[in-house]
Amino acid sequence: MSAYANFFVRHGDDFISLGDFSRNSTIYSLVNNYAPWEKITPITTEMLSRLVDIAEATKQEALRLMCVEKKHIDRVKTFNNSIEDKLEVIANYENTIEELQQEAKEARYAKHFFGFLIDIIDGARYGEHNKDVNINEYIYVGIEIGRPTVEDIV
Repeated sequence: MSAYANFFVRHGDDFISLGDFSRNSTIYSLVNNYAPWEKITPITTEMLSRLVDIAEATKQEALRLMCVEKKHIDRVKTFNNSIEDKLEVIANYENTIEELQQEAKEARYAKHFFGFLIDIIDGARYGEHNKDVNINEYIYVGIEIGRPTVEDIV
């Protein structure tokens, strides 16, 4: 069974969807411990800034590990094993590199998404038409909640 992290912007008592991210996404994994199940909770600029930092660190770690894997490939080329053995080991390292590239790409996307949510909050904070908006209760996140209401806020 797949689960989704759902993001919303609040407009009065209505919640407008900003995006849904499956359980196997980086965004889901980063908000999973924070977002309630079948409920919603506000997500602040401070929390989003932390998530941006975590996503960046995740990306940097994936890039670092890719370099390590590439060095392993260079070392394997110098071994005295048969060409078949070398090719098999190199193929495994290349598969790992591909997975790390995907992880870095997803972390980069997560960083940009969380930055976008910060921009939305900043727009509400400084916008002329948003004087009644509580910026600490403007963006919401929840797990597996399709159409939240005010009663779903925790």
